[in-house]
Amino acid sequence: MPYTANATNIIHEAHTGMFEAHVTVESALGTTCHVVHVPGPISMPFEALRPALIRSAIDQHKKGQFVSRVVPADSPGVLAYRNLFSAPSLLDKFFGRAA
Repeated sequence: MPYTANATNIIHEAHTGMFEAHVTVESALGTTCHVVHVPGPISMPFEALRPALIRSAIDQHKKGQFVSRVVPADSPGVLAYRNLFSAPSLLDKFFGRAA
């Protein structure tokens, strides 16, 4: 399953020696937001830090651990089908079988 991830608000906590970041992961299942922690010195290059943060967020995404989640919206075709065929038919309404 392909993932798209974006790391923002990256900070380094000096007393714990950990980087903290907010990572948004997008997949076919929806978009989830994660707060991840990765150990490393403040001199750690961004080219090494970013993949570690994203890998940690994707691991949380796979486990179902997230701060918030946005489910993708249904396509117009799915919405039209649901609206047309989920309601009781005219005959059901006429005979009083409608819920």
